[in-house]
Amino acid sequence: MPLVAALRHKGITFWLDERNLSIGDSLTMGINEGLRRSRYVILCLSQAFLERPWPEAEMSAAMALQNNLGQKRLLPIVFDSPEEIFRCYPLLADKLYLVGSDLGQVAEKVFNLLTGPDDILSKSRLVIDAEVSDRLVLLSNRGNCALEVEDYLVNALQRCSDDTERHWIYYTLGRLGGSRAYNLLRKALLSENDFSLKGVKGGLNFFK
Repeated sequence: MPLVAALRHKGITFWLDERNLSIGDSLTMGINEGLRRSRYVILCLSQAFLERPWPEAEMSAAMALQNNLGQKRLLPIVFDSPEEIFRCYPLLADKLYLVGSDLGQVAEKVFNLLTGPDDILSKSRLVIDAEVSDRLVLLSNRGNCALEVEDYLVNALQRCSDDTERHWIYYTLGRLGGSRAYNLLRKALLSENDFSLKGVKGGLNFFK
C-alpha cells in the first residue's frame, strides 16, 4: 500500500488491521484495541470507503472517542471526489483534510504532528514507554532536536526510579545512537538489574 510505504519511510509506527490481525482474530476487538492504542486515526476517504461497512464503523468509533475526549483524533485524507464524500458524511465537511494524491506530503504532515516539540518536550514529567519512545526517536530526527531529546532522556533517567520506565529510557537512548548514549549504556551495565538491565542491553544492540 503506497500510504503504508510513505509512513514507514518517515519512521511512523501505525496499527493496520491487515498487518496486526491474524486468521481467527476478532475484527471488532482488534479494531477497538487499535483505536485505543493509537493517538490518531488516519481516515482514508475514497469510493472504496463508501462501499464498505467496516471503515464507516471505524470512523464512527474514532469520532465518538474524539468527542468524548475533546481532543483531535481524526486525520482525514481525501482520495476521490470531496463533494461525494461530504455529501455522504456532512459532519466531516468542516474539517481540514489532506489530498491523497501526494502521499509524501501526507506522511510529512503526520510526522510533524506526531513530533512537534511542544507536544512532547514541553511536558516536564512525561512517562517514557514504548509509544513515547517512538515519538522521541521521530523527534530526534528533526533538524536540531537530537541533542534536546537526548538531554531530556538523561534528565528523566536521573529522576526516575521506576524499573519499567528506566528500561524504556535506556532502550530509547540506544535507538538515538551517539557516543554519549553508548558510554551511558556501557556504564549502566554495571549498575542496573532486572527489567531495566534488559533495556540497557536492548539499547546496546543498536550499536552492533
